[in-house]
Amino acid sequence: MRNFFSRFSAGTEQSRKQLDKLNDQLAQKIEGLTREREEMLAVLSSMVEGVLVINAEEKVVLANTACARMFGWKSGEWNNRPFWEIMRHRELLDLLKRVLSRGTFENAEISIFMPEEKIIQAQASPVKTGKGAKHGVVCVLHDITHLKKLEHLRTEFVANVSHELKTPLTSIKGFVETLLAGALENPETARNFLTIIDGHAARLERLISELLELARLESGELPLQLRSVDLKSLLQRSRQLFENEIRAKRQVVEIEYPKTLSPVSGDEEKLERALGNLIHNAVKFTPEEGKIKVCAREEAAQVKISISDTGIGIPEDQLPRIFERFYRVDKSRSRKEGGTGLGLSIVKHIAQVHGGSVSVESRAGKGSTFTLSLPKHLTES
Repeated sequence: MRNFFSRFSAGTEQSRKQLDKLNDQLAQKIEGLTREREEMLAVLSSMVEGVLVINAEEKVVLANTACARMFGWKSGEWNNRPFWEIMRHRELLDLLKRVLSRGTFENAEISIFMPEEKIIQAQASPVKTGKGAKHGVVCVLHDITHLKKLEHLRTEFVANVSHELKTPLTSIKGFVETLLAGALENPETARNFLTIIDGHAARLERLISELLELARLESGELPLQLRSVDLKSLLQRSRQLFENEIRAKRQVVEIEYPKTLSPVSGDEEKLERALGNLIHNAVKFTPEEGKIKVCAREEAAQVKISISDTGIGIPEDQLPRIFERFYRVDKSRSRKEGGTGLGLSIVKHIAQVHGGSVSVESRAGKGSTFTLSLPKHLTES
């Protein structure tokens, strides 16, 4: 009997050790799975792309942060709910239903409004078990709105450049052909045609020069000679550049600034170019005997220069695009007066490379006010 109990105790101890070992192994596996899950969730949360997982019962089992942000879902709002119940985007709903029913990969470009339009590249793949049974769908969502906008801008830019170059080139070619056809024999006609050709050639030269300048500003390849710039003298010089045009149109141009105006930190030549473009626009689009006011004032760490005119103004719906390359409010008038449509875009980029900004307020027929904001020059203490 004693031997029996000894063997029983030994067997019980061995079983306990085996159970403890299995318990430890199970705890390690659970800990490993928990760690892997946390790592997977951390990776999904940090992804720019949205990830949506739906099971065979059409319920959402996972949606990462980017996905929830795309559809405006609150934290946990999607958890274990049918995707068609919380999603209001027909194109995406149809895509997910097709992949669930057919079990094949599908790729689609869809538009959603949240509240602004977003273009989403959706790639949906079926999830299957080892035996081939359908288990659900994994959908990866790429927000390509910005890329689409860039593509549209690039297409528009190429079309605009082509048009801007074609117009003067066509005129030059036409007048040259006329001269070669016999107009050279008439000195007065020939001189008139050559003057027109010279004007178109100058326009082409100005257009190419401004395109190159804009490209260098956008790429950051245009070096800045930063130093303390006295705005008082800069404003006076910028006005004097257009003295003949101002006098010809009998316009009144006032310049106002406080007696103690802080200098700004910048490249004087480029800042003169930006101010010159703004003053020139005010002169160009203000009628005869109109009034233009240039005012500089200090606000916190910035100096703000506003150029106000009593000109034709800008319709409200066109204000958001006014600083785009080649964008013109009045295309026929701008071309007639020699504008390239790049001046305001150059002003915007000059302001940005200086750490500043430019804005506009305007109403059609009521004039415009452009405001250039620049950082003050910081003196060493």
